[in-house]
This record gives sequence, structure tokens and C-alpha cells, in this order.
Amino acid sequence: PEAALGVAMALWARERGFGGQLVDVSLHECQLQTLLSLPGQYALHGRPAERGGARSGRTREIWPAQDGYVTFGLRGGAARLPNLIATVEYMTECGMAPDWLREYDWQNYDPARLAPAELERLEQAFGGFFRSRSMRELYDQALARRILLAPCNDARAILEHPQLRDRELFVTLDYPELGASLEHPDFFARTRDRAVRIRGRAPRIGEHQEQVLAELTPRAPTATPSRPASGGLFRGLKILELGSGAAGPVAARYFAEQGADVLRVESAQRPDFLRLLNASPGDRSGLDRAPMFVLLNPNKRSIAINLKHPRGVALVKRLAAWADVVAENFSPSVMDRWGLGWDALREANPDLIMLGGCLFGHSGPQRDYPGFGGQGSAICGFNHLTGWPDREALGPYATITDSLSPRYVALALVAALLERERTGRGRYIDLSQIETGVYSLSEWIVRESALADGFTRCGNRDEHAAPHGIYPCAGKDRWLAIAVWTDEDWQRLRGVLGDPQWACDPRFASAAGRLEHRDELDSGIAEWTRGGAPHERMAALQAAGVEAGAVQSHEDLLCDPQLEHRGHFVGMAHDQLGELSFEHSGLVFSASPRALDASGPNLGEHTDAVLEEVLGLTAEERASLRADGVLS
Repeated sequence: PEAALGVAMALWARERGFGGQLVDVSLHECQLQTLLSLPGQYALHGRPAERGGARSGRTREIWPAQDGYVTFGLRGGAARLPNLIATVEYMTECGMAPDWLREYDWQNYDPARLAPAELERLEQAFGGFFRSRSMRELYDQALARRILLAPCNDARAILEHPQLRDRELFVTLDYPELGASLEHPDFFARTRDRAVRIRGRAPRIGEHQEQVLAELTPRAPTATPSRPASGGLFRGLKILELGSGAAGPVAARYFAEQGADVLRVESAQRPDFLRLLNASPGDRSGLDRAPMFVLLNPNKRSIAINLKHPRGVALVKRLAAWADVVAENFSPSVMDRWGLGWDALREANPDLIMLGGCLFGHSGPQRDYPGFGGQGSAICGFNHLTGWPDREALGPYATITDSLSPRYVALALVAALLERERTGRGRYIDLSQIETGVYSLSEWIVRESALADGFTRCGNRDEHAAPHGIYPCAGKDRWLAIAVWTDEDWQRLRGVLGDPQWACDPRFASAAGRLEHRDELDSGIAEWTRGGAPHERMAALQAAGVEAGAVQSHEDLLCDPQLEHRGHFVGMAHDQLGELSFEHSGLVFSASPRALDASGPNLGEHTDAVLEEVLGLTAEERASLRADGVLS
């Protein structure tokens, strides 16, 4: 998605008079963003994150059910407390909650402080219950009881999902040459007055060649020469950001890095849960000392407004009248309940662009499902595809919808800005985080539509390439990725290995043979990789033209020569945490260098400055608001 985002941003730059752009997209840097600031956190405290399998921290996240797997978090926190209580009530009704669990003190539950034996007791109780029920029953009850539980869906379940069907995520396209009609995931965002749909099936090779050649005309030289975008491509753009977590704020970073004024509205009364990561229960003194929040929100300003107070809502309405864009990722109806929905905000700002980016979107029968990114990863299929075929389902690091959806949010916002630049019209965009995940797995969904083959997780292997895997190297937990796609690649690999006797086995001469005998193949290659360090082995293979990459630790990333050359990491000081390593996006524009100038803000750090500068409030008016509990 970053490549499409870069093109859209370049088109915006051209509309604004900056001329044509060279967009340099580093997939390496883009991929790093999915780690959600882990390298920067490692640089601060020196503790590498460990692979957790089906666990998240100390608690299990993915659980066996009667007929598959479900995701359910035993993690603590105010947002998960009602979910835990509701689950125990469900278990009690089914006669599967022991006495001690029915009387459990959830108000003081903190898994980080529990003894291992106590955690094991909890997991046995919940795990035994989940294993006694089907995924469908558990999910139906989760919907009815607002439990944070979801099935690890396969492609067929996704194609038949009632929420996705209601929102018309899939479009059927005819392929006469295949004698079939296949279903594709359609566009991942909705607007209220215009349907954005796939226009046609994938083309055959050269199908439109004559038509395109006939339409080619020389482009007249532009009347306005290219000029540098001083201060960034989006300098002057005003974004009002509400919400919490990573899925919303990461999207606005693309704009903040290119000069936009991104104003976060938040409150100590209900702080962003990322700010609570370093705070103890009942102690919020650490709200400005959460590295993840600070690292994900550079170049932004923070204003503290209590939205439970009518005067706070009035202030946000005035700020929305100032803004070009309002972006939020609250649950459906939250903004409307506050009087800050689309209809209310566009009265004062008719050309406003507003985007709501919640888990399931703002329409459909399951719109109010209260899940987090862990549930999103399960519902959209990533958990089903990640792991070994003979072991439990896993999931990509963290929550994949939190990592993916911000790219699509940013892309949708640039598209709306381009439309407004050309038409003068604002727009409301309804984006589903889960649908962005499904859209990212389009090939898998179309394959299921065509073949119904139930394709599932296959570890690090590939259907068409062998060897293809992650191989152990010398040192503790050191690994190397190798992929061989053709017979010529195999011959190159053999040359680097020194043509050992096992590699000359005629069974390995063809791709079909290598795929059939992958176990023996992997064993021989692992014997060679164990004899050297990953970067040493990588360099030898790459020099011979074989695809190989060292599996890098966070320490490796911080001193990676390519990342250093591109200036990916930027050191900046934070008044609570000291020197931190922030990350650029993977997009570089010829008219404007990317710039990180300020660390993520403290809560309410810019409240007075913004209220005076943007709304013209005097010191006396601000004091009155504070006395009323509005600015908190």
C-alpha cells in the first residue's frame, strides 16, 4: 500500500504546484513500520522482544476450540475488564466455571503480577471451556455478550462472513477463459454518496495494448516548473486526530512527516491505552513515559480536552471547523453520541474530510463488535495462515490490522484530498480495519473462490519454491532466509555450498523433485548455514545471485548499513525518556525531504498554545475551562 500512497501523495504535490515527483519507496523501511516502534524501544531499554507463539506477553492469545482456533485475550486493563466478567458469566451458564473463578477479583486483575501457577490455573479454566465449544458458537455468544473473542477464520469463512457480505466487500467477476466467475475483495472504504468499486477483472497479457497505443499522445511541457516543497508536501494541511492505539495515529504520521499540522485530541480522564503501557493500575503518573506512544506520534501536537464535558465537545467542534481533516478510530456511534458525527461537523465546515476507521466499519450487523486488533487479525485470516500446518494457529507479530490499516487510511485520505482539490467537495469515509486485512489477502480469497482448496499455513515453505525457508546459523537464535525459484538458482546455490555430495542427488535437479524431497533438502542446507554467521552466509549467496537475507535482530536493524544510508532512524530527545530513535516512513519525495523535528508529545503539551493560536481563547477563558474540568 505504501507504493500506492506514495503515488497519491505525488499527485497531490503536482496539484499543489510542486511539479512531477520522483517517489523513492523502500520496501525494507515500509516493512519495518509493521513492528510498531520495536527497534526504537529496544534502543531505549535494550530488551529484545521474544517470539511468543500463540501468547501475547505472559498470557495466551490463541486457543484451541472444538473445530479450530479462537483468539481471546486474558490481558488486563479497563477496556478488557467487562469482557472477562462476561466470559465467566457465559461459562457459569454452561456449568463450566469453577467456584473460585465465579468469585474472582477481576477489579484488581493484573497478569503481569500473577504467579505462574495462578496464570496456569486461569488458562486451564478458560482453555477447557473453549475446547468444549465450536468456533461458531463462541463467536455468536461473543457478539451477543460483547466478548473480545473471534474465530481464526479460513478463506471460506471470510467469503461467507455475514458482516463482510452485508457491506458488499466482495465483487464477482467473470473469467470466460477459465469458465468461471471468481470473487474478489473490493475496495476497503465506503463513502455515503458514491460507490468506489473494482471496474473489471484482471486483464490478459497484452489485452489492451492496441487501445493504449492508440490513446498515447505527447504530454505538453508543464507551464509550472517543479519547485521544492519547503516544509513538506503537506505543509498547511490541518488534521484533527481523535482515537487511540496504533491504527489511527500511525496513518497521520505520513502527513506529519511531510509538514502537516496534526493535532491530537486526548484526555487524562480516558487516556490512550498506549500511554498506559508504563503505568501501574491506579497510577497514571507514567502517561508521558510510554515509549511506544512517544515513538509512534512524532511531529504532532497534543491538546487535552475532556469530551465528557459539553464545553469540551464545543471546543472540538470549533477545532473541526479549523481542520481540513478529522480522523477517528472510535467504535461506531461514539462520535455521534458526543455530537461530533459527520452531519454535525460538516455544518460548520462543509468541505471537511472525515474518516472513521474502526474494526468492522460503521455499518452492517456486526458493526458494534467490540474487538481489538488481535480479533481483527483472526477474523481477516492472518492467524489461520501463520504457523506450521501440524501445530496451533499463530499470528504475525502484534496485531496485523493495526499495522496494515494505517497505510490504507492514509491512502484514502490522500484520495479524498485530491478529489477536494479538484471539486471543492468534502467527503466522509468509512473504513474497516478488518476489510483492509482481507484486501491484503486478495490472492488467497480469490484462490478459495476458484479452487475451494482450503489452503492453510505452511510454515516458512512455499508451494512453488524449494529450498524456501529460514535456516539456523552460528550463534544464539541466528537465522538466514533462503529462496530458490528456478533450476538455475539451484545451480548457483550448489556452487556456493561447494557442490557437496548430497546436493548432487538427481532428485534435486528439478523443481518438482526439490519440492517432493524438501525435508532432505532443508537438512543439507541447514548443515551448511550452521557453519557461519547469517550476514556472512547472506553475502556469499547474494554475490552468487541467490535470494538470501539475514533474519535481523533489533540490534542488527539499528546498525543496518542500508537503513543508515537512508537515514531511517532519527535521534531526538524526549523530556521524560531521554534520547530516542524514531523511524522515518519508507517514502522519499524528490521535492521534499522527510523530516522529523519533534518527539511524540506529552499529554496536553500544546493545549494553551493551540487554544490561543487557533481559537483565540484568552488566558482567563482557558483558566475558566480548567476550573470546570474541561481541559484535563
